Amino acid sequence: MNRAARLLACILAICIGQQAAARTIFVDSSRNSPGNGTLARPYQAIRQAIQVVTAGDVIRIRGGNGTEPLLYNEEGLVVAVPQVRITNWTTDVHRPAVMGSLDLNPNVNPPSPQLDIISITARDVTVANLILGNAWYCGVAVRHGPQDRLPPAQMIRNVRISNCQTMFTGSSGIFAKNTRNLVVENCEVIRAVQRFAQECLTVWNCYGFEIANNTVRDRPTPPGVAGGEGIDCKDGARNGVVRNNSVIGIHRMSLYIDGFELGCSNIKVINNFVSSGGSGLSIASERGGLVRNIDLHGNIVVNCSAGAFFGPHQEGYSHPVRNIRLRYNTFIANNGYGINVANKDIRLLKIQHNMIVANAGSPIRIRSDVNPSFIAATNNVLKSGHGFDDGNLPLDDDSNQLYVQRFGFSSNAWTDPASYRPEPNSLGVDAAPNLAIGDRVLNAEGRWIRVDLAGDQRKSPGYLVPGRKQDVGARELH
Repeated sequence: MNRAARLLACILAICIGQQAAARTIFVDSSRNSPGNGTLARPYQAIRQAIQVVTAGDVIRIRGGNGTEPLLYNEEGLVVAVPQVRITNWTTDVHRPAVMGSLDLNPNVNPPSPQLDIISITARDVTVANLILGNAWYCGVAVRHGPQDRLPPAQMIRNVRISNCQTMFTGSSGIFAKNTRNLVVENCEVIRAVQRFAQECLTVWNCYGFEIANNTVRDRPTPPGVAGGEGIDCKDGARNGVVRNNSVIGIHRMSLYIDGFELGCSNIKVINNFVSSGGSGLSIASERGGLVRNIDLHGNIVVNCSAGAFFGPHQEGYSHPVRNIRLRYNTFIANNGYGINVANKDIRLLKIQHNMIVANAGSPIRIRSDVNPSFIAATNNVLKSGHGFDDGNLPLDDDSNQLYVQRFGFSSNAWTDPASYRPEPNSLGVDAAPNLAIGDRVLNAEGRWIRVDLAGDQRKSPGYLVPGRKQDVGARELH
């Protein structure tokens, strides 16, 4: 056998050996005696499985088929081996519940080092189908490197967090830092950020990510705890998409993109539903990091302090924001402005084809120190929240008069002849309060019909029918 043939044989033998070594390790907390990780004799604790896991292994944690899920009182579980999947038993009704020891008493010192329920420090890891609660810090966290911000070549790659529920966590429910090719899907984050400043779902300096079909909810203001934004892509986050999520009951910014120091770029925020929180969609550069190429498309924001907010947040820094497209969104029944532009460093902001109706403040507010020549607002349907009459819209003293006219429809220096403007007594005006809540509108005869402002058949909103296109904005999305 020549040298090349021997080398090939060795490589094949190694590969076959690795495939043979890959195994499924079983864990079942209901067992009364110690096991060895086999299906017949599963381990009693998740930590036992993690201590023996090797590349390619699957750890299956039993959730049980009783009235309640099986409980695992464990935390500080570190997955430091690549190519590992941690999930439930496929035959069980319940997902396993893994619980930490969070204490909200400020007089009780937190553990050191900080304890997540599960920390991921290796590539090609999946965590799926778990309930993670009462974490001192995060329910599940991707942590890599001593620095806050690593270049893409040094990041952890290919991490997926799927169909998990986190609840009552001291910091983020789900946290990812220095990660490349991150997927967070079909998860639920409840009552996060209960003791330490962070965001409910944090995407920090991640390169290539998809945050899809998650629900983030119920984060009122705990006394003395800062942070608490809903989904936050920040400080180096780029080349990602945030889509089809629901963010409900978050007291601060619900969907937030913050360039902070390193900047953010090439992010799409599409088809999300936001309700009952702080500003619905927010973009900022808190400490001078350039934010550019952001698409906010097809989102619904209702009953928030503002529909969309573009602000500086911290004094003493520049706040460069460039090339932002705010299109086909619906901002309805919010408690302040529909869209509030308060960043004088913003450039190339396009506000197009949005429905901005029934908000307490002006549909579009441009702060007096913002240069309106850097903003194009066209083809929007604007309607006052003050009575739906046919009078002039109330304006704030520093609102730019170019943006509204009688009956509340767009009329400004950048409006082109193709702008869609319904007549004052048209279906669009009368039906506007109903459009974002469901897929029906009330016509002039008092009948509920399913058409949009252009008369096209309306589709069901994506947040009501998962996987289907949302029906938002001034016209039907095709």
